[in-house]
Amino acid sequence: MDLPGQLEGDHTDEVVAEEVVAGVLFDLFGTIVAPFSKDRHDHVLTLLAEALELDPARCLSAWQSDYDNRVRGRSGDIAVQLRTIADAQGIEVNSEQLDPVVASYATFCDEAMQPVLTAASTLAALAERSVPVGLVSNTAPDLAAAFERSPLRLLFTTCTFSCAVGAAKPDRAIYAAAARALGIEPARLLFVGDGSDDELAGAARAGLTPALVEAETTDTYDPWRHAAGHWGGTRLHDLSDVLALMP
Repeated sequence: MDLPGQLEGDHTDEVVAEEVVAGVLFDLFGTIVAPFSKDRHDHVLTLLAEALELDPARCLSAWQSDYDNRVRGRSGDIAVQLRTIADAQGIEVNSEQLDPVVASYATFCDEAMQPVLTAASTLAALAERSVPVGLVSNTAPDLAAAFERSPLRLLFTTCTFSCAVGAAKPDRAIYAAAARALGIEPARLLFVGDGSDDELAGAARAGLTPALVEAETTDTYDPWRHAAGHWGGTRLHDLSDVLALMP
C-alpha cells in the first residue's frame, strides 16, 4: 500500500492518509532506540556467567536457544533465567551472588534504551498533531522494565511487549493486542520497524500498513534480514520521515 510522502516510488494518495492512517505503532530496537548490540550483550552475559562461576560458552548457548520462550515471557526475568542455567550446569547460586549480577544487568538494559537521533523530536511532532502512538516490541522482561523506566515511555500512549502478552512478532496476536491497546483498528494503523523478526510481513498480514526504517544491523542477533533487504514497500531513510506519511 502506498502512502503520501512515500520516499520510494511515484504513488501518492492523500485520501488514504486522511481516512485510514489514524495512529502509529513503532518497533523498539533499531527503530526508536539503537539496534540491540549482540557483541555488547554477549560480553555482559559472559561477565555475569563468570561472576556466578558458570561456563560462559554454555551460558551464551542456552541464552540464544531460549529466545522464543524468553520474549514470550515463559522464561522469567534475568534472575530466574540465570538460576535455570546454573541448575543445568549443576551449580547452585544464592541471593548474595545473584543480586549484584541482576543489578548489573539492569544497568545494561537501561543503557540499551538510547534513542535514535530523531526519536524524541519525531514523537513530539506526532503528539503535536494528536496522532496516537504505541510501541510493539519483541522484548524480554528486563528490557521491557528498562523501557518503562526510560524517559521515552512518556512519549507513548501505549506499550505492548511480547513478554507481557505471550505473543511475538510476526504473530498476528501481538499486533492485534497493540491495536486494541491503542483503540484503533489495524487497518488504520501504520507500523514502523527495522524489519527484524519478519515484523513487516507480520504487520501486513495483521492488516496494518508497514514501513521499513533503515537501520544498521551488522551487530545484531539477526543481521541477515532477507525480507528487509528486498523490501518493496514504504522505506524511511530516517525515523523523522514518518511525519510525511501523516495527515
